[in-house]
Amino acid sequence: MDQEKKSIFSMGIGRFFNERRLENERKKYIEMLNTKSKERNYPDYKSEFDEAILTIPEELRKDKKFICSVLKNISNDKNSNRDLKENFFSLVDPKLKDNKDIVLEYISTEGDFPEKELQYLGKLRDDREVMSKLIEQNRGNLKYASARLKGDKSIVREAVRSTPYVIEYASEKLRKDKDFVIDLVLEAIEKKANDLHDVTWAYKYGPMIENVKDCLKDNKEIMKKLIHYEEDFSKYLSEKLRDDKEFILEIIKDRNSTILKYASPRLQDDREVIMEAIEHVSSQIQYASKRLKNDKELISKAFENSWNDFSYISKDQENTEILIAAIKRFGTVAPEIVSSEFGEFIDPTFTQYETFMSNLTENARDNKEIMLAAIDENGSAFKYGSERMRSDKELLNLALERYSYDFPLEYASESLKNDKEIILKAINKNSENIAFASLEIRNDPEVVMKAIKSNGSNFKYISDELKNNKDFILSALLENTNIYSYIPESQKENTTSSKDLILKVLKENYGVDINLSEIKTQEKVTTVEKKVENFKSKETSKEKATRSRARSKGNER
Repeated sequence: MDQEKKSIFSMGIGRFFNERRLENERKKYIEMLNTKSKERNYPDYKSEFDEAILTIPEELRKDKKFICSVLKNISNDKNSNRDLKENFFSLVDPKLKDNKDIVLEYISTEGDFPEKELQYLGKLRDDREVMSKLIEQNRGNLKYASARLKGDKSIVREAVRSTPYVIEYASEKLRKDKDFVIDLVLEAIEKKANDLHDVTWAYKYGPMIENVKDCLKDNKEIMKKLIHYEEDFSKYLSEKLRDDKEFILEIIKDRNSTILKYASPRLQDDREVIMEAIEHVSSQIQYASKRLKNDKELISKAFENSWNDFSYISKDQENTEILIAAIKRFGTVAPEIVSSEFGEFIDPTFTQYETFMSNLTENARDNKEIMLAAIDENGSAFKYGSERMRSDKELLNLALERYSYDFPLEYASESLKNDKEIILKAINKNSENIAFASLEIRNDPEVVMKAIKSNGSNFKYISDELKNNKDFILSALLENTNIYSYIPESQKENTTSSKDLILKVLKENYGVDINLSEIKTQEKVTTVEKKVENFKSKETSKEKATRSRARSKGNER
């Protein structure tokens, strides 16, 4: 055998034994990886697994056969080897990470291809077979495809059909291809038409529409269909369609509630357009021009559909007639609409007049004609008047006649709170109004006696001077024995010195009848005081029923 043959033979023998050695090494490390993957010795498992991978020789990391064997091993037992799969690319030499056979083998193991490894695909980004499988696995992988494949209609169409938002990864040229885009959008519209109850449709296709709006914004039919299913798509209309009166009117008749928001200023100032909108959908006057927000006919029409439209109209001083009409139409809520379940807690006149009055301008609040109309509807509107209006006796008198919940006197000027005629009228309406009278009035025996006679608890609102006046207290007790519990302790001894009075208090207020003739004179007062102490006064059911916010505010005073 010549030297050359000997050399070839030696090389063959060397390769044979080297392959045998490599095969043994492959089996050894695959077994080691399998064992580590199945052991799962938490919490140290992750670090142990990482350390195991680091022990794999560089020779095997570059060995395609070893890498493919690991992948096949993963495929045979996906559950036990899921951690090995997650860490697979950490044991692969970077030069093999874009190997087509390895990538395809990995894809065949199912599950998502690690996003962090997609950066190593290199030339495979332009490989139709590889990218088609990766996109089928995860539509978002379209963003890693080459520019050529991002412009491939069939690849992009399949990706977008199931995951619409990925249209953003398509090439710019394809996103501007009107025929291609319209086909996709028509498919989306058809899906909605076939499933009108799909509440996720707009959320799902919104990003796609956003990315291709330039191809759609001038297309009347497409935009009409899109807006029919999702009003918010109106924002993608072109300037041309926003100013197309015929088109805008068609959308309005479809009962779209936001189209006027996107209409051109010219159409927002078009009386016919605004009137049509008001007739079909509520609250459309909010999108009208300033000029039309002062149009009495439009405003009246708007009010027919929704009292809420009051907050959108112009509230300039010259609109007195409109404001009064609105107040008269919507100033109160009928008590019968308040549910019986909450009727005890909710004032039936609260909601609408509060909304109206809180939306008035300062000029309107200082306009007596407007305030008269508002108070005539609901006396509680008095509190919204300007300082000048809250000093107007005529308005307060009307408020006292019309109110049902608030205490108008609370918001009146100090001069009116010191007007005896007004206070007496207020007390006739509700005796607890004494709480809001001036100190001078609360020191007037005639006025406070009237309030006390109606409700004994009003004693707590009178002046300290009267609270400590023995003669006044005795007179008050004769009018209403229920005031006894509100008399200062220092004055109770004085009141018990009147035999006739204390007998009246005990009998009427406590139901206790005492025959003092059977008690020794020196023991009479002491005995009576003990009886009073034993029978603490309680408010009558009538007084409990008249508790209100005024009482708590009066206490603060």
